[in-house]
This record gives sequence, structure tokens and C-alpha cells, in this order.
Amino acid sequence: MFEYVARTCKTLGEAIETACHYRTLMYDGAELKLIVESDRAKLRYRLQDRVSNPVTFVEFALTACVVASRHALGFDGAPREVAVHARGAELCGRTRAHLSGAGAVRATHNEVIFGRRALDFPLASADASMHAIFKRYADRLLTMMPTALPLTRRVQALLRDRMDARESAVDDLPDAMHMSERTLRRKLTQEGVVQLRSLVEQTRREQACRYLASSGLSVSEIAHRLGFAHPPAFHRAFRRWLKVSPLQYRRDHAVSPVYQYFETPREK
Repeated sequence: MFEYVARTCKTLGEAIETACHYRTLMYDGAELKLIVESDRAKLRYRLQDRVSNPVTFVEFALTACVVASRHALGFDGAPREVAVHARGAELCGRTRAHLSGAGAVRATHNEVIFGRRALDFPLASADASMHAIFKRYADRLLTMMPTALPLTRRVQALLRDRMDARESAVDDLPDAMHMSERTLRRKLTQEGVVQLRSLVEQTRREQACRYLASSGLSVSEIAHRLGFAHPPAFHRAFRRWLKVSPLQYRRDHAVSPVYQYFETPREK
């Protein structure tokens, strides 16, 4: 699904941004980020998991990104440069062949570097109608995937339970987690959650999408469950999150057969 939703995008730039967004469908132990500068773009890969041979792991990941891009574009294009954050970084001969001879340089980040204009290259595999279906499916899969971070996962589960029960999501949250507010914030920071409110907003967004696509709740009721003071505030927040209105999101997503399959309980 990670590959399908990216390869059906309109341009290479959209495909890269989509891959960055859905990366956890493939692997949640690394960060993938697109950085655009004046005349070039960088696809940055940061390995978060501890592996026995990180240089080989990163080399494979960067090469896979380049090869997948070529398949989607329909022609061979060599990156300007491949940068590897490793002492004595040197790509093996087979990898250099895949990258059309591009070598590796010692750098502060793991990156594939290419011209900025390449972001506008159209994909040979672009398919708007299939992309819409794959995107709805991928969005659903993201909401079904638990985070690998234990405390973050527990906090999100508590927030979701409170929203489903029409309770205030954030009241007495530290007490519910059996720790002080300072300890809760410190532990969440260690897991990469800089601000508790960002985690609450992320959970609100995921719940809003789930309610709109798979429940008969009205928009007003959803706004109330998510803790918004009134429906217009929810409308503004949802447009900020997804660039569409709640009703438009419901029309686009509730009709997906794949989405409905995963939401409807099936008898054994």
C-alpha cells in the first residue's frame, strides 16, 4: 500500500511527500523527510532503530528510494549526489551501478540530492482515481497502527477512550497516567513528543476522520466528542488539518469499499 499510494501520484514531488507521510506503513524505525532548497531538493533518511550494520541499512534504503523513483517516472535518472552519515562511507559497486555511478560523500545526514526541477516531473504510473482509493485505504491503515512508543501509545489510547465516552480528553491526564504532569511531559519528550497539546491534536484529527468515515454521528456531535466549544471551531480545525470540510471528507471517504471493509465487524 505504501508503494501504491506513492506511485499513483501526479508528480515526483507529490510522490515523495506522500511517501514521507505514509512511511510508517513500510517501516516505523526511520524518518523520511523532503527538504527543498533554491536549486535542489534532498530526500533525507534518518535511522532511529539500532541495527547491527546501519551503513548497509541506510545504503539499501537510499538506493530503494532512487530505484522506486525511476520505476514511477519511467526513465533512468541519476541523483546529483548520495550523502551518507557514516565514517568512511563508501557505496559498494552494485549500489553505485544502481545509482548510475553516483558515489557517497561523508556528510552530516543520509540524503539523496537531486535538482529541484525534478519534483515537477510527471509520473508514468500516475492514476488519479486509483490514488484516491489507495489514499483512503492508507489513511485508514494509519489510524489502525499503534505507535511503537509505549507511553505515547497509552496516552493516545486513553484520549480515544475518553472521546468515545464523551468525556473531557485532557482533564487530569497526568493523574490518569499515575504520574506528575512534569514527569509525563518529560517522558513524552523522551519519546519525541515535544508538546502534549500536539499529541492531543493528532489524536483529535485521527478520531475525527474515523467518526466521519465510519459512523452516523453528526458533525455537531463529533465536535462535542472531540472537545470543541462549538461546531464552527471544529470546522476551522478540520480544514486546517486536511484542507477540506468535514462533510466533504465524509462524502469522499465513507463510500470507499476498502474503508468500509476494515470498519465493519465481520462474523467469524
